[in-house]
Amino acid sequence: MKEIQVASIEPQKLQSKPPTTTTAATAIPTTTNNNSRSTTRHALPLPYPIHGFNKAVFVGQDKVVTNFVNFIRVFNISKHAYSLTDIKCEGAVACVQTSPDFHHLAVSVDAVQGAKIVMYDSVEMDKAIRDFSTIILASQIRISLTNETILLFAESEDKQLCRIVLYAFDGTFLSEISLNLPNPSNSFEISFCPADETIICVITNETCYFMRATTNLITVFSTIKFYDLSCHAWVDDVTLGFGTIDGQIRLYRETVAMEIVNLKSLQDKFVIPRAATV
Repeated sequence: MKEIQVASIEPQKLQSKPPTTTTAATAIPTTTNNNSRSTTRHALPLPYPIHGFNKAVFVGQDKVVTNFVNFIRVFNISKHAYSLTDIKCEGAVACVQTSPDFHHLAVSVDAVQGAKIVMYDSVEMDKAIRDFSTIILASQIRISLTNETILLFAESEDKQLCRIVLYAFDGTFLSEISLNLPNPSNSFEISFCPADETIICVITNETCYFMRATTNLITVFSTIKFYDLSCHAWVDDVTLGFGTIDGQIRLYRETVAMEIVNLKSLQDKFVIPRAATV
């Protein structure tokens, strides 16, 4: 099996803690007269965007998790209060993913000893519940609906080779596969079938690969060729919707084309022309 050189994270100057942006309240003088008390109003702190990460994931309805260098940053956005917690990892964090039931958080870490997955309880995230070494540094992670299988995905630097590895939830290696693509792909998506976690869907710029995972083996059993894919989602157990770069949603039942929904046409029906509002 051809070995893959997994893209490594560019070295960065590590900080003792991810940067936080705070703004001191600015005093705004107010006019006074003889009949009023002299007062000073304070402007509210200006909101600043938080940047430095590629993606953020919801962990339930009250947490958002991002990664920054060798930290994971947890935003608690509950109704009663909010807080921010930084959890330091053993190395640079490549990606994070939550389980479908939001009970677990999986973190891909480029540790000194090698790539690993670190698991956290989504309620008490101050301490890892377990970790295990992996044969690739995952750029994407997926967790099956039953919380029994963890899928790791990594692509090569030239974007023409990708590797998929399955582990049991306790870290036991299950199976792997490497895909040699006919052309480089600048985007990849991967998902489990919601009805059968042994079926895996991998999307590149121009091909949808359907795979089946069995004991110690992952095989491609079907493909759909495209030329303009942008995203995908499972509509039900056997139907997928594929988004295209020109504003269409193409529905497929397994590999059979069913219907095309033109979002541009729908938009024209609901958007009032500017001339009509004058």
